[in-house]
Amino acid sequence: MGYIENGSEIAQKLYNQYGWKRNPIVAYLANVQQEAGCDPANFQGVDGDWSQGVGLNQWTPGTNLQERARAIGRTDYLTIDCQLAVTDYERKNGLQYYATSSYNISFNEFIQSTKDIEWLTYAWEANYERAGTPMMENRLRYAREWDARIDGILKNIVEEAVQWAINIANDSSHGYDQADRWGPNYDCSSFLTTAYREAGLNIGGGTGVNTANMRSYFMAAGFQDVTNQVNFQTGSGMMRGDVLITGQKGHTAMNIGNGQVVQASINEFGGTVGGQTGDQTGEEIWVTNYYNYPWGFCLRYPGGGGTPSEQKNVVFVRWIPGKKGVMEWNQ
Repeated sequence: MGYIENGSEIAQKLYNQYGWKRNPIVAYLANVQQEAGCDPANFQGVDGDWSQGVGLNQWTPGTNLQERARAIGRTDYLTIDCQLAVTDYERKNGLQYYATSSYNISFNEFIQSTKDIEWLTYAWEANYERAGTPMMENRLRYAREWDARIDGILKNIVEEAVQWAINIANDSSHGYDQADRWGPNYDCSSFLTTAYREAGLNIGGGTGVNTANMRSYFMAAGFQDVTNQVNFQTGSGMMRGDVLITGQKGHTAMNIGNGQVVQASINEFGGTVGGQTGDQTGEEIWVTNYYNYPWGFCLRYPGGGGTPSEQKNVVFVRWIPGKKGVMEWNQ
């Protein structure tokens, strides 16, 4: 995965599993991007040489990472999970991090700090990394970039968008209509656009978003084109919340994991305009098995993915297996 995907995973784990606050997470990400490009398998020079810097924190020598990982029963040295666990082990045991006079803050205080991001970025480098060539201009630039995206990552925009879309699909007061498309009825593109807007993402275009232009609007809002990472025929490589688009005039749907998509597809008369408000058939806005339209693009917002979470106890009450419905041409 790329550094944004890795960084998003790191941020969520620090926040949810280890109790770090927002600004320390940003400062940490800025430093590990400079140290290792957010890549837990990064070797300073020759791959496999554990005598040099290794991993997110560039443990030097890399054998320090191995020894501390084994101390907590881990041998998956080159994974994000293992390295964050080692970092937390160091925090608990007074290893690696040593407060300096310029940045007199303990490890425990650091992860809970509300100090500004620039100060914390300097503090992590001085107290933990102690790099021979700090390259602080890079670290501060990365900090600004992570600061701009971190709220969406920690808020988990993707999961909120997925849950909104599923809830609408399970509510028969919402149906399909291209003329009345911004609530309570939706067409395919307004449905997914509204899902991500409701989750807090600033997708431009107002009411003019459609399948012909939504790719550009979604990418301007921070989505990445991951088309070359997925298999449209089988659905492999897709993640929860991925937006599938045919291209120009066509259709769009959201992958929700477990071989399923949620979509707005067609009204009760088999057309795209008109009909009664609400879903009269159970297939106007609905969850169904994954299928290949065929799709032309797969867009992904950083910080989401994986399989459906269990905490919401979602029941797909109107999922009709094995049917695709009749798709639209969205003007």
